[in-house]
This record gives sequence, structure tokens and C-alpha cells, in this order.
Amino acid sequence: MSHAIAEASASGTSVVSTDCKSGLAEVLHKGEYGKLCKVGNINGMANAMLEILTLSEDELDSNIKRGMSGRDFLMQKISERI
Repeated sequence: MSHAIAEASASGTSVVSTDCKSGLAEVLHKGEYGKLCKVGNINGMANAMLEILTLSEDELDSNIKRGMSGRDFLMQKISERI
């Protein structure tokens, strides 16, 4: 799993990723907290990036307010599970 994606999610940054086998669908809650594209789908990635880049300020704010899944992967949360 990419730490950068978990960190971006935790800070409220919009994420675009491929739906690879490394668990990113879990981190992004199957696309609820970011855009997931099929591996190798270049047009899908480009469209997902354009979609995020054209979000209104209100839509971007709602992404931050609803609480991004990356917070679930902070060290404190992980240590609480152990």
C-alpha cells in the first residue's frame, strides 16, 4: 500500500489511483474517498483527474468534512488495533 495515498486521504487531498492488488480499494473504501480506475486504463485515469480538478469549492470542502479514510491508517489508530 502506498503511504502517500493514506497520507493524502488523511489530509483531505483528493486521490486518484489504479485499483491494483495492493489494497487501495480498501483504503479508498472502493472509491468513496477517491477515484479508482482499472489498471492500464489511461483514459479512465485522465478523466478521473479532470473530474477532481473541476470540482467546485463546495464539493472539495465536503470531501474534507466527511472524513477521509486515510485517518484510519494513522500510527495511533493502527497501534490501537494491536
